[in-house]
Amino acid sequence: MDIYRLKSDELTYELNLRGIEATDMTVEDKRKMLRSKITLESRDPTLTQKYNIIDHDPESEISTCQQKLEELSDMVEQYISRQTPSLYSKANARLLHLFHRIRNIKSNEENYATVKQLDNRCLEVMNALQEVADESRCQSDPEPEDRREAEDRREAEEIREPEERREINPQINRTLMHADTIQITRGEETQEIPNLQTFVDNIRRLNLESSPATNNTQLSSAKSIPVCKWNVYFDGDLKKMGVNSFLERVEELRIARNITYPQLVNSAIDLFKGQALIWYRAVRQKIRTWEELVTELKDTFLPEDYDDALWNEIRARYQGAEEKPSVYIAAMTNLFNRLTIKPSEWEQLKLIRKNLQPYFKTNLALTSIRTVGELNFLCKRLEDVKFQNYVFRNPQLKNSCPLEPDLAYNEPEKRKKQVNAVVKRSNFRAKAELSCWNCKLPGHTYHVCTEELTVFCFKCGNPGTRYSSCGPCKSKNEQRGWSDQPGPSRRQ
Repeated sequence: MDIYRLKSDELTYELNLRGIEATDMTVEDKRKMLRSKITLESRDPTLTQKYNIIDHDPESEISTCQQKLEELSDMVEQYISRQTPSLYSKANARLLHLFHRIRNIKSNEENYATVKQLDNRCLEVMNALQEVADESRCQSDPEPEDRREAEDRREAEEIREPEERREINPQINRTLMHADTIQITRGEETQEIPNLQTFVDNIRRLNLESSPATNNTQLSSAKSIPVCKWNVYFDGDLKKMGVNSFLERVEELRIARNITYPQLVNSAIDLFKGQALIWYRAVRQKIRTWEELVTELKDTFLPEDYDDALWNEIRARYQGAEEKPSVYIAAMTNLFNRLTIKPSEWEQLKLIRKNLQPYFKTNLALTSIRTVGELNFLCKRLEDVKFQNYVFRNPQLKNSCPLEPDLAYNEPEKRKKQVNAVVKRSNFRAKAELSCWNCKLPGHTYHVCTEELTVFCFKCGNPGTRYSSCGPCKSKNEQRGWSDQPGPSRRQ
């Protein structure tokens, strides 16, 4: 049963049948949950005996099944006239659901005949659908190896247009093709006027004008690109590419390259390499749809506790030191989307906000945020402010001739006095640190010393020796290539 063909209330019933209350779930969440349950049931059929089935009112179920049976009968009649694959898949999936749903009704003496009649009628509709499908498949279905060529020919025939219709807007052409054929004779002109008026109104409703023939090429369907040219494949190595990231990429390229799901299934051999190719060759005989291929791929290459492991990875995913908050929030959103059951936006917001960098958490601590989009907006503003603070520079004071001196920034007087005091204190300390080489007392130099002059090197202060015979100074002079000079004489 293709769960993607079921309606929302039908998905709810299937989940209730498995003991899950799904009234408040979205359609996507229902599909994910039901797909997970069906996968587990295929591995362990005994699980169906352990479900706490949610009971339904028999009378309400009979009324619902009658309405659905009438709807599906009309759908089968449409398929008999059109015979499109999508219509068959939808009718077949919903009929299977309805058949089991009728069998699950708890009948009693009062409604037994009605339930039995519904069951027989459902079987008749299913048989009619299958007979037409088998007959159509025998007449028109090509051999498996010729399917791709047949699809290419069919697409080429659909793209080609008759010469007499090329001057009309393609959207109008499609309306004319689906409009009822109007035949007007002389004796019945007045009777056909309402149909003609409806026909004209349909054209006016389009609010389109005839377009030049040169623009028709832009409105034609885009040319599809084969899967073998995508350069995307899965080799089974989860360190290179995960299963979900591979499936997301394939879905993106399928839409961009104008490929249908049947074409994708027929070309699936081009999507696998290595171990994954070995696996695909073993299962491709039983795979008919893309949904079946996706289910088999996940069951094989994803662990059974995938959701638990992914939750642990999400909780440990913190924003990097150089990672932009918008990129981090996008990565977290994609991680949440890969869970079987997507958490609520409030749970996502709580975890994302918790794992932000301290700078953003501190500035957002007192801010009330309700959505992930609002969090992303505020983080972007904080990021801009952080960059502005980084490039900020204090105003320069060196401009001595400003154009508008009364509006220029001037350093406060108190600040200037403090700077001058610091300079004076530093000069005093410099004088206090001086020492006389003659008397060895601090506060002055030998040039102004009043004590009796002793022998010392006037260059370095080495006592008991003159500059000409000072060992340290002489060695430096020899290294520089200087000759000896006479020592200092008495003060001038």
